[in-house]
Amino acid sequence: MRTTVWDVLSVVVVLGIIGIVGVFGLIFLNPYVPFNPFPPPFSPVDSSHLLQTLAPSGTLFSLELTPTFTSTSRLGPTWTPDIRDIATNTIRPSATSTSTITYTPTISPTITQTPTITGTPPTSTPSKTPTPSTTFTRTATKTINSAAATSAAKTAFAAQTNEARIQKTESALKTKTAQSLSFTQTAISLKQTQDAYSQKQTENALKLTLTAQAIQKTESITNQQRTETAVALAKTESVANQRLTQTAQAIKTATQLAYDQRQTEIALQKTQTAAPNQTYAAVQTLQQQTNIVKTANANATQTQVQATANATATLVARATQIVILPIAYGVDTDGAGPPYDYEKINTTRIIGGAGWPISLDMSTDGFDDVDSIGSWWLDDTLNLWYILFSESSQATPLYRILYTDETIHAVLSSPEGANASPIVNIQSGPDYSRWVVFTRSEGGVRDLWRMRGDGSIAQALTNSPSLSTWDDHDASWTPDGDIIYVTGEMSKAMNIYILTPGDSPPGTPLTTYGGIVEIDSPKWCRGWDWAAGDYKDRVVFARRAGPTDDWDLFFADPTDWDNTLIQLTDTDGINELNPSWSPYCDRIVYVSNGGGQYDVWHMAWDASDFDPSYADVTNRLTDDANIEHNPIWRPSE
Repeated sequence: MRTTVWDVLSVVVVLGIIGIVGVFGLIFLNPYVPFNPFPPPFSPVDSSHLLQTLAPSGTLFSLELTPTFTSTSRLGPTWTPDIRDIATNTIRPSATSTSTITYTPTISPTITQTPTITGTPPTSTPSKTPTPSTTFTRTATKTINSAAATSAAKTAFAAQTNEARIQKTESALKTKTAQSLSFTQTAISLKQTQDAYSQKQTENALKLTLTAQAIQKTESITNQQRTETAVALAKTESVANQRLTQTAQAIKTATQLAYDQRQTEIALQKTQTAAPNQTYAAVQTLQQQTNIVKTANANATQTQVQATANATATLVARATQIVILPIAYGVDTDGAGPPYDYEKINTTRIIGGAGWPISLDMSTDGFDDVDSIGSWWLDDTLNLWYILFSESSQATPLYRILYTDETIHAVLSSPEGANASPIVNIQSGPDYSRWVVFTRSEGGVRDLWRMRGDGSIAQALTNSPSLSTWDDHDASWTPDGDIIYVTGEMSKAMNIYILTPGDSPPGTPLTTYGGIVEIDSPKWCRGWDWAAGDYKDRVVFARRAGPTDDWDLFFADPTDWDNTLIQLTDTDGINELNPSWSPYCDRIVYVSNGGGQYDVWHMAWDASDFDPSYADVTNRLTDDANIEHNPIWRPSE
């Protein structure tokens, strides 16, 4: 059984009660003990010297004594001792005194003596040193017998014996009390050690529980990903089966054509047999044409089958990547804006399932005013993906965070004032080989800067004195290493420009809008065009005619801007903005308030599955009371 603090305290209390009862018992038996807080007023006087001096004859006789006392005592000056106290065995407080007693007795009827009795009462040590000095004189007349004197002597001896016992008891009690105190301190120390050990065991158990939960969560997410991948593969397999059916139909058509050709050959042979001379030249011509058709059909069939297989494999890989790759976006939980700042960074997928979205609470690390989410960042050494974001309220504004954790894992030593859209040019590669483009505000006007991925070589790109009133923002990288961004004079129209780092700003314009047009998030993507059978460049962006108009999405080919510019959305009273590309440029993720609050949506690159009424929520990725912005799709590599 484990000893507790309460057990120790109970033992101490019981011992204390026993000690108190013992002390009061001793006081009851002998009130003259030195530790009695309320002793009688005077100590008993040793009367043995009276027995020796008077030498009584065995009969009672009367004495008339006139004693004179000279005493130094701790008693008060108002009290005068009485010799009758000896005869009546009245116990008085002990005191250190030296007395000289002179008796002049008158004995009647037959014996007359005038004895002189000089006595020195016993000396004892008081519990407290007396300070007052008193001299007093009293005349007393007392009848004394030998039995009373003997009784007084016995009482004095008993008092001295009791005092010795009490001192011994006190010593034993002190020893037991010290032992009890030592035992109590030892028990308390043992209890503290046990509590510390129990707390450590609890902490270790909690760590093991958290680790097990993390492993279980990871396994759950992995199983969910496997299930979702299987679903995606099943869908892709359906598409592949359709392609195979089409291929089989093509083969069937080619077979029918070959059969028809064979029938033509047979007819030609019959004609040649019937009229060899007239039809020989025609037969030769038909034979050559038939051979050409056969070869062409065989080559066409083989090419079509191979192309179908290759296309199916590519579609499977692309479809799987698109549905399972995460999409990061900022979450404004308090709705304080615009401009909005984010307290969380979430990630979700087209096929969500258990464990999604993953929510990273930035406020737990003191980052509750995130300005923007820039791009994804791959750590080649650990094969981990980070999200690059900015918070201008911090001394070092640009940061990376692991998207499956809530800890800031790396800090970029960016110049002071960097405040928005940090985007890395390549997701993979050594940090010193990457370039990060971002905006830096100075004097209320934003300029473009770039620096290496390790925080070195910070360079200004657009802070030209001739462009001091131009506001540069929403920059991102092109596949060729150029920068596409928005710029224009303050309070005037904004336009899209292409700038090669090192060239004079502002660069080459893609748009030439006038008025007070505003542009948001131009993003460049290079992907495979199935219809053209070649890679195509595509740019998507949001635009509105003025501060009170709606945001809509637009698309264009940057190599043929004027002829390919199309408007993807045109919804009255609804905004669509913050567009970003999926891998392979097949889909566009964006935010819209079509569902009431700003949520994350996605659609095909040509808006073929976009519902302007927002009644179809198939392409809706978030649906909550928060405000979401800046969605970015993770690259495939």
